[in-house]
Amino acid sequence: MSSAEGKTVHTDNGATTNNTTKTITEAFARTSVDFGGPFVTVQGRGKRREKRYLCLFTCLATRAVHLEIAFGLDTDSFLNAFYRMVSRRGLPEEMYRIMVPILKVLTEN
Repeated sequence: MSSAEGKTVHTDNGATTNNTTKTITEAFARTSVDFGGPFVTVQGRGKRREKRYLCLFTCLATRAVHLEIAFGLDTDSFLNAFYRMVSRRGLPEEMYRIMVPILKVLTEN
């Protein structure tokens, strides 16, 4: 007889053990975010140059990455990149910024 993650398991020989294996979660359930840049991009036929920033989302379970372009370092640019990531990957359960939880900061405002 076996049970789900973190629960007591009773084996056939009567021994009781704790099941401490990791659960498999969906990708990007625990996500870290970081910024890189600035990168100079050319708009149109080389007439207008603008700074853009890389918003890097990393899945902490699988090390998969999702890249988005942010138009600046302000909150609105980050939220736009975050919403684009969420629309493709789903809403993360936990968000980290350089290993510091930021989800609480986002929900307080």
